[in-house]
Amino acid sequence: IQMARMSWDEVRILAQKHGLFGAAGEPLDADDERAVIDLVHGRSGGNALYAAYLCRYAARISPLDADDTTPVTASDIVRRLSLVPDTATDIDAYYAYLLGAMTADQQFAIGTLAVCDFAASADELGETLPLAKPLLAPALITLAPVLHSQPALGGLRIHHQSFRRHILAEQEA
Repeated sequence: IQMARMSWDEVRILAQKHGLFGAAGEPLDADDERAVIDLVHGRSGGNALYAAYLCRYAARISPLDADDTTPVTASDIVRRLSLVPDTATDIDAYYAYLLGAMTADQQFAIGTLAVCDFAASADELGETLPLAKPLLAPALITLAPVLHSQPALGGLRIHHQSFRRHILAEQEA
């Protein structure tokens, strides 16, 4: 089912729910807020899933993120969102961008998550593929925006089925 694209105002609400407007404990001014929303809306093209990934990435909400400091200024958030190339204009292009930042070995290691229909910890993934274990940490950090870390449910899961399908299609090609 094709979902309607999110409006600029809907993206604003999503960004607010992900905490992008008060990372330093104080609200952004109107110009900074507009810059953040323009980037999320422009990059995502209004695609709700892609916009959510961008918000997660900008807010650094994943415990897998390599940088454990929360962005405290609008310029930090804008800089982080600007790292996503403007050529990644749809969800498949974004997935390709994420996977393109990894070596073939890292992509192979991460492919394990695509075939798992259950949560697995990074250690369990490493035990499944011992040769890939040293490659997992940087690959998981790269994919942090599209993964859920659910320790109570067994570990890591892919956030949305579309990423699993993308990985499997890439491996078949």
